Amino acid sequence: MLNRILGVAALALSAFTATPTSAQVAEAPLKVAVIDTGIARTDQLAPLMGPSWDMRASNRKGDKTIGSDHGTFVAGIIADRVTRPLQITSFRVDVRCRRNDPCQLDSSAVAAAIRTSVRMDMDLIQISIDGRLGDTAIEALRQAADAGVQVVMSAGNDGMRSETADAASGLGPNVHVVGALDANGNRADFTSYSRRDDVVLVMRQGVDVEVRDSAGRLIRVTGTSFAAPIYAAELLQAMPARATTVALRN
Repeated sequence: MLNRILGVAALALSAFTATPTSAQVAEAPLKVAVIDTGIARTDQLAPLMGPSWDMRASNRKGDKTIGSDHGTFVAGIIADRVTRPLQITSFRVDVRCRRNDPCQLDSSAVAAAIRTSVRMDMDLIQISIDGRLGDTAIEALRQAADAGVQVVMSAGNDGMRSETADAASGLGPNVHVVGALDANGNRADFTSYSRRDDVVLVMRQGVDVEVRDSAGRLIRVTGTSFAAPIYAAELLQAMPARATTVALRN
């Protein structure tokens, strides 16, 4: 009996000493909220994906099918350009979609998504869908900016005054509105604008941007929606690193 007990003890000690652990300091992932049409868990994006939230009104949540690749394109543009550790969280807020078109947004859902992003300590919020932001959403943007979260929004594609851009007025330097450049580096004629003196559009490539669709196929897309995440990726790349401790098995 004693030999059996000693044998079990020796086995347990062997198992313990065979897998010692040590700690290593690594860079914590940058946390990005993509407020859009939902994101497909493609081969490219699945390893980077955090939780996915459906912020739409309850009568719309029964349809789990992602109606547009728009959010997948936006997330993929960021993933392609950020070389640092990254975690992308999807917030679905769309109302009506066609496959590759910018969808209309639910302003109440956008407000809820922004507030949740702040609670989740996001580093950056990306919003690339079309529609008027109500007062509740604008106040949520203000709270995010005051908390130090970078917010990147697309200007819009009708070549006219942008309600999205105007919504950034008075929110400070942490809120960025992005317009599109054409293939020659000139302002694309479809880029919307703001009449507010304190809203200056950042301009990035927005014509024939290469992306992967939900099936993994390479295609080219055009719009301020796709210029905005290019700039978002630049902001993320430039952010200070945060350290985290990772337990390793030797």
